[in-house]
Amino acid sequence: MLFINKKLVNTPAEPYWQPDMVICYAKSQSLASVTNQAVLLLNTNKLVIIFLTLFTSKTAAVFEFATADVLNQKYNPSLGLSSTWSFDAGGQHWRFLINKVILPLGSMQADFLEFLQQNIVE
Repeated sequence: MLFINKKLVNTPAEPYWQPDMVICYAKSQSLASVTNQAVLLLNTNKLVIIFLTLFTSKTAAVFEFATADVLNQKYNPSLGLSSTWSFDAGGQHWRFLINKVILPLGSMQADFLEFLQQNIVE
């Protein structure tokens, strides 16, 4: 994906979207990843990871986990331009680099990180 915008993030997420979810674009840094580009959907009950193909933003794979099954979380909000969130779920270790701001996405990234920090991270 060369240019990240709301349509490229929202379109693959539509089938999994629930009204109380927050959404963000993330780079996967995990061996469990199908690709390194992902859309994360999160609420207090569920985490959905949607991996996108490199240049077309089509869905390559989807993983869904109950938030209760997300274990050994580590969240590093860092002072730079991005944060990292790692955890174990589904027998795999997952790690995501989440940019704090991506201008075409508006407040999506910040809303996701705030929700994550307040409601999910142990």
